[in-house]
Amino acid sequence: MSTEPARNVPGVLMVMPWELGPIGGVNAVVSNLYRRLAEEGNWKPWLHVLSWENRNPVFLKNGDVNAVRLRVRSPLEKGLVLRSLVTYAISLPGELLKVRRLVKQLGIRVVNAHYPTLAMVTVSLARAVGLVEVKLVLSFHGTDIRCAAAASPLTKVLWRWLLGRADSIVAVSQGLADEIRAFVPAAAAKTVVIHNGIDADAFVQLSDTRTELSEDLRGKTVVVAVGAYEYKKGHDVLLQAVSRLIKAYPDLHLLLVGQTGPKSIEREVEGLAAELGLSGRYTLLMNAPRSRVAECMRLGHVFVLPSRAEPFGLVLLEAGALGLPVVASRVGGIPEIIVSSDLGVLVEPDNPDALATALHGLLQDERRSREMGAAFQRRVLDVFTWEAAHQKYEGVFGSLCELGKRKATWEKVS
Repeated sequence: MSTEPARNVPGVLMVMPWELGPIGGVNAVVSNLYRRLAEEGNWKPWLHVLSWENRNPVFLKNGDVNAVRLRVRSPLEKGLVLRSLVTYAISLPGELLKVRRLVKQLGIRVVNAHYPTLAMVTVSLARAVGLVEVKLVLSFHGTDIRCAAAASPLTKVLWRWLLGRADSIVAVSQGLADEIRAFVPAAAAKTVVIHNGIDADAFVQLSDTRTELSEDLRGKTVVVAVGAYEYKKGHDVLLQAVSRLIKAYPDLHLLLVGQTGPKSIEREVEGLAAELGLSGRYTLLMNAPRSRVAECMRLGHVFVLPSRAEPFGLVLLEAGALGLPVVASRVGGIPEIIVSSDLGVLVEPDNPDALATALHGLLQDERRSREMGAAFQRRVLDVFTWEAAHQKYEGVFGSLCELGKRKATWEKVS
């Protein structure tokens, strides 16, 4: 794989703290933005995975993605604070030169960190001492900025310093932008909102997958929920709401689909389901491939997102692409997606009675459900596309590098 910078094409280094995967909002944003940038050809994208194992850059091809794995130290790694700071100070000259070599080798003009870490302090320091001339764009997706705002005093100081020196800050929703501004008021002027998008055609095609699950749920009224098995996703609230509907809907079946992790609560979910008498009335899938997730959503009569916190809610767009009626919590960025009552039903979080009432209202009124799903589908297809998100990102990159101004002048003269 050639690592020579494309002639006259500025490079964008898209940084992630993990390997690019098929599931998750951050992965979807990065993979789709990368693809759009590569297709348009105005920028040369590179994916930088912050890999602790790779002290020197390792270049590889991940599908159509040109990637590099490389460690970039943070001032505060895991362990003792003083030891971490001393180690960072000692290693800093080498880390700065490492950043300089990578930026120069790939012809990078913009570093765009998604789910940023304090490793970006090193990039900012490399800029401060004149080793690199790049623009720094930090893209926040939810948990990242909330962890920063709830961190130790020293960690907060570093985050505030970093945000204050970024050229632009991207939030996936207005609600998340407000959280960023509350944490660092000085960042308000350079914080922009770029909503996530969806490749609706691809997701609909993916939903045509047929497995034994399609046959098992035939003839049942299916309520489907997709979300990581975490407390904030409100699985307990959903189970309590569904338990209130069993008598009215004997064929009701709850389909739960989600990813597991270090703090997963799937055992608690199963325990509560048994306690509520839902044994045999629900299916719990874990770490399903994306095609299986799409199939599950297609099988649903109603989609529900009962989150206690949700920076955006990309999964709602997937439900919309399939024309599903939606019930969701009125939190975070969700009201920016479902902006009126004809597009979906919003309820207060942590309220099983309100959630049960909302689900009952849609399950008993097929015409309303059908019309609501169709209206929401139109909004998703019209507004929440990756092309729209890509254009806004290109606008941010171009304005920072003054490429947009030159283009605008050329268009005016021509």
